[in-house]
Amino acid sequence: RSGVSSTSQSLVMFDFDALAAADPESGGKVPSEKDRNIVFSLQVRSALSGQILCCVAAGPTTPVSVLKEIIEGEAGVPALEQRLLAGERQLLDHETLSDAPEVDTDSEIVLLRVDPARAQVLTDMKCGRISLAELPEEWCDDEEVVIAGVRASAEALQHASAAMRRQQAVVLAAIHSNPCALRYAEAVFQNDRDVVLGAVERSGEALRYASHSLRADREIVLAALKQDSMALAHASSELKTDREIVRAAVMSKGMALQHADDALRNDLEIARAAVKSSWGAAIQHTNEAARRNRELMLFTVRLDGLALGLASVELRSDREVVFVAVENNGMSLQYAGENLRCDRELVRMAVCHCGWALQYASEKLRADRELVFTAVKNHAGAFQYASENLRADRELALIASKAKWQILRFAGSSVTGDREILLAAMQQDPRAICWANRSLICDQEFRYGASKYVSFQDGRYAGLLHCLPEFANDFLVNGNGIFLDAREPQHFEVSHVKGAYLLPNSAASASLKLDDAPVLRLIVENSEHTIVVYSDDGGDNQDGNRCACAAQELRNSPHIQPHRVLRLFGGLNLWKVRGFPVEGNKHPMFGTRASAGLSDMMRTGRWQIG
Repeated sequence: RSGVSSTSQSLVMFDFDALAAADPESGGKVPSEKDRNIVFSLQVRSALSGQILCCVAAGPTTPVSVLKEIIEGEAGVPALEQRLLAGERQLLDHETLSDAPEVDTDSEIVLLRVDPARAQVLTDMKCGRISLAELPEEWCDDEEVVIAGVRASAEALQHASAAMRRQQAVVLAAIHSNPCALRYAEAVFQNDRDVVLGAVERSGEALRYASHSLRADREIVLAALKQDSMALAHASSELKTDREIVRAAVMSKGMALQHADDALRNDLEIARAAVKSSWGAAIQHTNEAARRNRELMLFTVRLDGLALGLASVELRSDREVVFVAVENNGMSLQYAGENLRCDRELVRMAVCHCGWALQYASEKLRADRELVFTAVKNHAGAFQYASENLRADRELALIASKAKWQILRFAGSSVTGDREILLAAMQQDPRAICWANRSLICDQEFRYGASKYVSFQDGRYAGLLHCLPEFANDFLVNGNGIFLDAREPQHFEVSHVKGAYLLPNSAASASLKLDDAPVLRLIVENSEHTIVVYSDDGGDNQDGNRCACAAQELRNSPHIQPHRVLRLFGGLNLWKVRGFPVEGNKHPMFGTRASAGLSDMMRTGRWQIG
């Protein structure tokens, strides 16, 4: 079917099926039998020497780009450097031989070899390495270069010369690449019915750039709507009042209703068609009269319950309308009238569908244990909308915290002080410990359980291990605590917690050794005792830093379980202010201060973690 000869003149035949499949310009179209039987015998002659370079036989649907590739194989002239002329007409790459009336069954084609630099520009343009906007002005007046540019990027048409924007081949090439390139075409093409029709058949948005007269053309507008119903926005004002045009648009895409004339937006049949095709969303583009229509709103909320929010006040208090909406989407309860938010059956349906809907129930129903349980089982986050009494309900909190630990933020103190609930929440996410009640932090059994999920050697969690003086005193009274003073010896001599031990200086450094002091051996031997480390005020001064370092060193010891080590909140000063047992001077030494983080904990009730 095809061959290459070593002679200067050769006959080249074409495999039409292969050409149609290989050439993108043909769209894969195979020529008809009639076209197959037509053969053009073409002589290719050099424009300068007049020498016949080769002879080819081709059909009318043979692309010029393929013809150039054959000539390159025969004559050795790169396809990009070829300019083929039939008479005085240049044959362009995207054309076929049938597009040139000068070519018949026995024609001569003249080959003009162009500057290699121009060929390189065409190559770069086709590959996208350069754009028309980057080329010198003279290139923007070259038809072949401009066509290559707009094929690579239709927006390049705006950078073509005025003369090129008046060339139909250039404009059609740009529109073929992107129909919206019509915006950059000269007015004559924006008013050309065939050009505009071809553009809108590929992209309805191209209607925006057509002339006013063509935007009022029914056939063109219907073609645009068939491609994209939202093109109704660009139709003439006269056609926006045309019932057939608007109906065709909204049946395909209901949201196109927003571009229809006001009178048709009030048309119940048109509105229903729009609502149906948009699954209820188009109701927002109807007017108030349509949204007062009970039948239309019932139809709408069956598709989208949240559309109840657009219904009239009367319909939002209509039990049947609201029931249908809530049945579709439980969160529709937020738009129900106040009288219906007290309806137990309606609210139960809403929270069964979506637990979050509990927040829109009446205060009375948010205290209904059965309803709240239903909501929380559906979505644990609904716990925060329960009444204050129910947020202190242990069973309810346990169910919710196992699914969503963050609900502890809204729980009562009896819940945040419950060991089982906190540990269940920490199993889901260790950060749940930040909501633990202060009394729970002082519970060594809880801290032991928590140490399975968090490392108290980690600075983020070590900061949680503070003990209020009231709980620290319980350790002292019960004899299950060891108090360690992290201050300087001279301060210890003035006053200290009753029964406390002075830590050696090395305790605040990385060189701590358990054999250095008898008190450290005492800590190891009494493994059930809680260790309470303190300074003067527990703040961020040098004294407080010694306390923090000492506590951290003890937690880092391989012989001490990290959860056993607590710091005394407020230090010795707050201990004295609260009136707990002291040996020596009973007056605060420097006034009571606390670090910013501990102050926040006292104010908010929440333990801060880094």
